[in-house]
Amino acid sequence: MKIFEFLVSLGYVGGVFIALPLLLYTLYNEKLHVPGAGEQAEYDSSISEEERNRIAGQVLMQIENRMDTRIGEDGLAYVTINSGRQAKDLKHGLDYINKRLAPTNPHIIDRVHELSDVYRLRTRRYFTGSYILIVIASGFGVYLWTTPGNITFNLLHVLGVVLYALASRTPAYVIDKRMSTYGESSSFISEIFSGLFIGSSTKHYVKYGDGAWQRDGESEFSEGLVFILIMFVVILFLAILTAFFGLISFIMNYSTSFLHPLQNERTWFDKNFPKAETI
Repeated sequence: MKIFEFLVSLGYVGGVFIALPLLLYTLYNEKLHVPGAGEQAEYDSSISEEERNRIAGQVLMQIENRMDTRIGEDGLAYVTINSGRQAKDLKHGLDYINKRLAPTNPHIIDRVHELSDVYRLRTRRYFTGSYILIVIASGFGVYLWTTPGNITFNLLHVLGVVLYALASRTPAYVIDKRMSTYGESSSFISEIFSGLFIGSSTKHYVKYGDGAWQRDGESEFSEGLVFILIMFVVILFLAILTAFFGLISFIMNYSTSFLHPLQNERTWFDKNFPKAETI
């Protein structure tokens, strides 16, 4: 029981208070800066246009060297994203170019557009969690709010459900990696319920003397009651552990790609181009 309490506490403390803020910040900021879409460039006008184009070319070369390549249907090699580190490098590099360099070289601009399309395609997120768990946890949350109890715990549970729902949105490059490694699979929550329902489908037959085989309704009824009890216990445990499952999903889907306020395109450039002139 102490292990269960530890997992619940870990889910609320690590999930709600640490993972959820990082998750919300990431989802709000992971879109690319788009020049001319209400966002102004912040480049230093004292830096020449030629110098800005030169630095932009260096940034593009740096981020492309860190990306993986794939062979397209036309037989040509294209860069792609296969990890959270590559996704962050591409985002910060493109944001630095668009915000602080505003290049005018047509070749560089075209390449920025191409890499922007790669970023949007490979970082698009798809829900891969369990709808069953969300329904169960939501129902449990409604029950908590309709009964006298600890308001703090009720609020933590609601935030835990939000964490799980958002953290279960997996980027395309992670899905591709899992499919190539493990093949087609469903969430572990769905596997639990599938196993339970398969186990509950067993039918019992009895034969009295030389007569025909008959369904043993009494045994099936008893087994059904046990199954309902087991399901209730499983549902209760899963509902309480929703925040913990959200933390696990965050680690699996965001651990290498989450953003935070101390990390932006300016700090990325200073770290990767320490000898270059900061713009």
